[in-house]
Amino acid sequence: MNVTVTGTTTTTKVSPDIRFDASYAKTIPGLIKIAQCVVSLIGFICIQMVTHNFISSAAGWYNFVAMTAFWVTLILIFGYIFHIIERLHWIPWLLGELIFCSLWAVFFFIAACIVVAKSSQDAGWGAAAFFGYVAMVLYGYEAFTKFQKWRAGETQTCLATNATQRNTWHLFKLDCQCSFVNSNFVNDNLFTF
Repeated sequence: MNVTVTGTTTTTKVSPDIRFDASYAKTIPGLIKIAQCVVSLIGFICIQMVTHNFISSAAGWYNFVAMTAFWVTLILIFGYIFHIIERLHWIPWLLGELIFCSLWAVFFFIAACIVVAKSSQDAGWGAAAFFGYVAMVLYGYEAFTKFQKWRAGETQTCLATNATQRNTWHLFKLDCQCSFVNSNFVNDNLFTF
């Protein structure tokens, strides 16, 4: 009895070269990261424009959240544009970004809720709250997409070349060893892994 088993092998080639490649900035994840940087910076500027913000713990918390988000996201953008993420492929980038984006979505929600309560005092608080909520949505969306990729078992290589190869194995089984297999099921079927 002949049984054909077909499997797919995926090989990821990672180029160890650090090189400039601006094509990441044109992708959806790249555009989201750029938007995250811009929104975080604008929110930070709005808080800085508020009068007497130096005595407010709300301003301090918002500044911490916005500036940490700005710098970490900017470093990640440069890591993707210069292919440093691919060079450091042993680091679980996908899981790290999932955790970071999830935390910062929650942190931006808390910061925006705190400063929206002060929006009656100064328009800068209200503007910062708006940009905080926008940042929360951006980081939440990215956390969702990273979670989907992580759950699917993908790895985080930004523009790695995937080569898919289809292999076919022919297995020969003796009837005495396969007596438990229904012969009608085996005939004319391909088992795909």
